[in-house]
Amino acid sequence: MKFLIDHRNNLIHKIVCAGDRCGFNDTPVAEREFTNSHSYLELLQKQKGYSSCAHCEAATIAPLSPIKNPQ
Repeated sequence: MKFLIDHRNNLIHKIVCAGDRCGFNDTPVAEREFTNSHSYLELLQKQKGYSSCAHCEAATIAPLSPIKNPQ
């Protein structure tokens, strides 16, 4: 899974869930970072006090419905 790190607000967002409600839109691009490294995320959380975005954690991704063939 890929993550967006918001260095201005010390938040970690799940890319597939991140949106306007997360509040990272005001963070300059220079203060954003993308990663898929879980060890890097753990380091940020344990050593620098970063936390997971509550909106991303609460979001659920609905499975895609199968495409029905017209008959």
